[in-house]
Amino acid sequence: MKRPSMRLLNVFVTAAAALVWTVYCAVLLDYAADNPLPEGMRLLTVLCAAIWWVSFAAAWIRYRSR
Repeated sequence: MKRPSMRLLNVFVTAAAALVWTVYCAVLLDYAADNPLPEGMRLLTVLCAAIWWVSFAAAWIRYRSR
């Protein structure tokens, strides 16, 4: 039986991280409706979620192109 490659593991880990951070971002922004957050904190949270999704896309493209 062939073991999954580290590239595939990287795709799964980055997908999980992107999903978890996006959920965290949504919960934090929903929580911020009642308790205001600084604009910088909102921007950083959304930016980090976007970076995780870009990282996932790059890992997926790298995995598919081999």
